[in-house]
Amino acid sequence: MSFEPEDILAEFGYSLKRSSLNQQKSTIELDRLANLKSRIEESLPYISLTSEAARRELLIAPILLDVVHYTQAQLRIEYPLNSYRTIKRFP
Repeated sequence: MSFEPEDILAEFGYSLKRSSLNQQKSTIELDRLANLKSRIEESLPYISLTSEAARRELLIAPILLDVVHYTQAQLRIEYPLNSYRTIKRFP
């Protein structure tokens, strides 16, 4: 989006408040976690993560697909994803 969420909400008379969200821990067995970690660690020496697109496609997408598997939730990929500094640290 080219507009800040705060500006869009203000147009409709709303405001945005950012705060921490405390969620209950899941009891679901993460049966794909070891495989995901292995695939990422195996490929890291061979890929360049210098661009946001590379990080998004090679690191974030596999994680999101597993989240969809576990939650059976719809994933809307048309919205931008702000990555944290820890993801940007990868060489």
